[in-house]
Amino acid sequence: MLKSIQFLEGKLATLLDYVRQLQLSNQQLRAQVEQLEQEKSDLRERMTQAQARIDTVIQQLNTETANPSDPDSEHP
Repeated sequence: MLKSIQFLEGKLATLLDYVRQLQLSNQQLRAQVEQLEQEKSDLRERMTQAQARIDTVIQQLNTETANPSDPDSEHP
């Protein structure tokens, strides 16, 4: 009977260690997910800003093409 209790105590201790490891791992993974979500948000914002700049340049090019300036005033 004593051996059974000691065996169960050992199993329970192992199980508790495993639970603690999983909790720590889970906490680390949640922090990593939060960091990656922030990076993703930052990258989306940068992409939006870059797209706006590209759209502005395209619009300027289209305007210049539609209204060509004096050839003498063109930039090299």
